[in-house]
Amino acid sequence: GNPRIAVLIQSNIQGKNFPIGSATNTAEAELIEKLRKKGNKVVDSSQLTALLKKNPALAKLDLTSVEEGSPLLTLAQDSGAEVLIIGKVDTVDQKPIVLPGGKKTDFLSAAATGPYRIIQLWGDGKIFGSGSSEGRGADITQDVARIQATKDWSNLVSEKVAKQIKDEWFKLTEQNTVILKFTGLELEDAINFKNDLTEFTSVKQINDRKTEASGSEWE
Repeated sequence: GNPRIAVLIQSNIQGKNFPIGSATNTAEAELIEKLRKKGNKVVDSSQLTALLKKNPALAKLDLTSVEEGSPLLTLAQDSGAEVLIIGKVDTVDQKPIVLPGGKKTDFLSAAATGPYRIIQLWGDGKIFGSGSSEGRGADITQDVARIQATKDWSNLVSEKVAKQIKDEWFKLTEQNTVILKFTGLELEDAINFKNDLTEFTSVKQINDRKTEASGSEWE
């Protein structure tokens, strides 16, 4: 099946900030809805909101700089997710729409731009996908144009991340790579254990990151 996905998006709509987990965060809600319509399993935002209430400072982290070991990754894992999508989007008002020939219209426009990352929540927690999109929106009111641009950004990102997650999940399930960390075995016993894994189980290959009496780590 598909992995369970957690979505955390920060948005800034013309100077007004909407933190991750906010009930009024259009970008986050729209991305979740689009991913679900594509058949993805997405963690309910209420679960993430409840976890964020225990540590509200996390909602203010700069999502563009989140790396391995970030407490946000632990939060997403606690929600039951296997993949985390993080992103940030900002809107900028554009010039009024002008038709070909220079004819002016009553339509105002806005652009919504921002990056995203896709992070696996097991093993090393690597970033396996990233990118940036620009959404566009138009309406007779500027506020609605900004919202439409934000929704367009979420739609474009959903198309990209759905494909990236599908491709990566296929590779992972084909390879079925796991990170094994353990302690308590003497060095000789650990070596024998490694040999037994390749000889008597379906393990095809072991990348020995560290085998020591103090602890071992294999991939």
